[in-house]
Amino acid sequence: VRLAYGRLEEMCGNVVGYEGEVPRRWLEVEEEWVEELENYSGTLILTRERLERAKEEGRKLRIENYAVLVVERGVTPELLDEVVLSIESYGPIYAPRELHRVIANKIEGAGGIEDIDCWRGASTT
Repeated sequence: VRLAYGRLEEMCGNVVGYEGEVPRRWLEVEEEWVEELENYSGTLILTRERLERAKEEGRKLRIENYAVLVVERGVTPELLDEVVLSIESYGPIYAPRELHRVIANKIEGAGGIEDIDCWRGASTT
């Protein structure tokens, strides 16, 4: 239990209490480096190159999105699942349909997932 609270505090800040089961993925990344990607305005685009570089360097990504998050078409479900630890999103997420399930399993916020073709910049990614 102490380890679980420690991981919660690392990921979320000061924890007074927690009700429910601790997500297993929070406990399994102890030896890996977790990088926080924060997007408060504009558009954050997750490219295949960025995810592959994180994988090569042994990093996991925890994404905090308050604006627009776009996952480009070249990203595979396997790569996204392996590299992204969690997504806290309060803005829209645009991604190819084959990534929606992986994103839904990573998401910890209230934002929705939309098909990348609905994004205004869809022709560029």
